[in-house]
Amino acid sequence: MLSFVVFTFSLSYSQIKVDVDFDKHTDFPLSKSKVGGLYQTPWTTTTWLERDIPKICELESRSMRYEIAWGQRSYGNEMVTKNENGSLDFDFSSIDLFTGLVSNCNSNLVMCHSYTPKVAGEIAVSPPTDYQTYKEVNKRFAQHWKDMKLQNHYIEIWNEPDNPPHFFPVSASIEDYFEIYRYATEGILEANPDAKIGGTASAWREWHAPFLQKCNEKGWILHYLSGHNYGDPAPQLMSMRKALIQANRPEIEMLMTEYSPYIPWIGETWGAGLVERFEAAMTFFNAVEKFLTYPDLTYVHWAQYIDTGHGAPIPPDRKGDKMGLIDANSGKRKALFNAFRIYGMMPVDRYELTSDYADIKGFASADPNNAGIVLWNTGRLHQEITISVNNLPFSLGEGKLYRIDSSNSWYETAGRVDTMRVIETFNIDSKEFRWTGSLPELSVIFIKFEDLTGKTELSLNPFAYVIKTHHWFENRNEPTYTDFDFKTWITRMGMGDVQSGNAVIGVYAENIPSEFNVKYQFSGNTPLKIDINSTVNFRIDFQNSAGEYVKSVLFHDGLYDLKRDSKINWGTKEHTDIIEKVDLKNFNVKISKYAPSDWNGKVVITYQMQNTGANSRVKVFIKENK
Repeated sequence: MLSFVVFTFSLSYSQIKVDVDFDKHTDFPLSKSKVGGLYQTPWTTTTWLERDIPKICELESRSMRYEIAWGQRSYGNEMVTKNENGSLDFDFSSIDLFTGLVSNCNSNLVMCHSYTPKVAGEIAVSPPTDYQTYKEVNKRFAQHWKDMKLQNHYIEIWNEPDNPPHFFPVSASIEDYFEIYRYATEGILEANPDAKIGGTASAWREWHAPFLQKCNEKGWILHYLSGHNYGDPAPQLMSMRKALIQANRPEIEMLMTEYSPYIPWIGETWGAGLVERFEAAMTFFNAVEKFLTYPDLTYVHWAQYIDTGHGAPIPPDRKGDKMGLIDANSGKRKALFNAFRIYGMMPVDRYELTSDYADIKGFASADPNNAGIVLWNTGRLHQEITISVNNLPFSLGEGKLYRIDSSNSWYETAGRVDTMRVIETFNIDSKEFRWTGSLPELSVIFIKFEDLTGKTELSLNPFAYVIKTHHWFENRNEPTYTDFDFKTWITRMGMGDVQSGNAVIGVYAENIPSEFNVKYQFSGNTPLKIDINSTVNFRIDFQNSAGEYVKSVLFHDGLYDLKRDSKINWGTKEHTDIIEKVDLKNFNVKISKYAPSDWNGKVVITYQMQNTGANSRVKVFIKENK
């Protein structure tokens, strides 16, 4: 007699448990600056931009990278020509339309000064043949950005010079890029000494170390190191970090100014490719989870915002051109756009979320009036889950559930509806909540809780005009972090899981109020005194009429040692002139009490949390007294 063993496969596992506790803070915060950046290709049209750039306001995105693409057939055309007298004429009208639309959504700009303008050379992707003209073009554009009052903007020199023949000739070398960087930065700094400048926007990893070495040798200004990545970002980020550590440049930020988890050259971004499908939402959140763990990474710009094209309908099979959040042909929001929107709707402060099944991942976050839970299924099995929520920040309100899956929030679904719609609603009448339902394969669910007051910590706070930020990554491999949001003017700092570290950020600003209030809100473990440099403080450095830092004042609540030997790398760069003990949880500052008589209106406001023990963290609010 023969016997058979029959194996059966279920479409789902047993009930998955997800537990959320809004009384237990965790790291890292859901930074709107670090993760929510976008990259807009220059191969677009005015019609597309006017139709789709205002949609950025739905996303809480804080940064937009744009390539000017001098010398190439791109949006805005050349913007610089030579007149019959041999002088340069500039027409910024097209780029001003773009920057205005972006700025209206409280997003800063990373302006990529690429490539060679026709007035400085015949071939766009080759080094200039007239470097003096190239320098002058960079100078005039930098002056324009300054005149436009582009808040907290960055300037990037060239695009992927290590990626010949697409953006640099095969015959050229890194030495040619050094010349490009040298002349560009000279021109930019002549126009705006406060400009934030970086490069190399590398596609690969070989140029990071020699570029930093050359900057060190020549004393060239460099505020950030930028790279690009399609696929797994870890090798590129670790290569950048290693080069920065070897160059001993703790003040330099890392920016990933082009990123997609999808790879164009193997078809993942073609029409109907993976980036076009609902699964892209899940892939987005997987990427977010990784990026949040890099404290020295300040911006990631997702490639791309609108599909690439010159105005004509893009064929579905056109290679590499369908990688946008927005479908260029129709203006429809893709599932990826809606994933960005969910991230933007989530409050910033993270709370504990645990899942008893590895394929189910998630974030939980809250502020006093809102809470959010997003879960994504990385596996290919339909799952049934139960979410148990404890300690919501309010006991009366409403909950709404959204989905991104094969039937929802994806412009290819029935009816071609591209916006997120509410699938379920809940009345909230206690601080506890329980939900049971399905999470299909490769899909996302999002539950948003509101107390119905309409209040949110993501609201605009026009406290002052941000010129740029200063950073100091004392130990790039440790989890100590800072996060400053120039829209809300809320700053977050934390030690992560280490005892000692220097979480510090300086905000260089002008037009600050004459009187303002500061509130420090601590969470996690109480800050401890580990050594003489242990501190939590708030500092202001003042410039005089000559643009020199001449005076500073520091506020602390007792955790400050006059014998400390740690200094900051901006402002006066010295120990503070005036030190005052206050209640950091609530204190007021009257600027006239501390400013020098010839103050020019510019300051650096420094937030610092140093050596205060593992899992100590703080959130800082600053608002004008009216």
